[in-house]
Amino acid sequence: MNEMKYKWIFMARCLLLSYIITLILLAVLAFVMLQFQAPKTVMSALIIILYAAVNMFSGILAGRHMKEKRFLWGVAAGGMYFGVLLLVSLITQGGSNIGTDIITTFILCAGGGMLGGMIS
Repeated sequence: MNEMKYKWIFMARCLLLSYIITLILLAVLAFVMLQFQAPKTVMSALIIILYAAVNMFSGILAGRHMKEKRFLWGVAAGGMYFGVLLLVSLITQGGSNIGTDIITTFILCAGGGMLGGMIS
């Protein structure tokens, strides 16, 4: 039981690190987009790439640490990332503006985490 608790504490740390990296990269992205005045479509594409890359990194961390069933731990890392992202979106937007993009975001987060777990 203690070992499982330790694994989930490690996953929470991976999640926290993922969000710190996301915040830093989003700030850099916002600055670059402001400087170059890039179109909104470019910004949307870069945010999608950022989500996938950060979750892949989190999946790699989780997979290397867990040693077995790495892709499942990667999916768990991506799923936890998505869960927090969804919760924050529901709180800030009141659930009124969430559409089909949510499915795409889930696939990106879980898929990125799974890919990271597989290559770890």
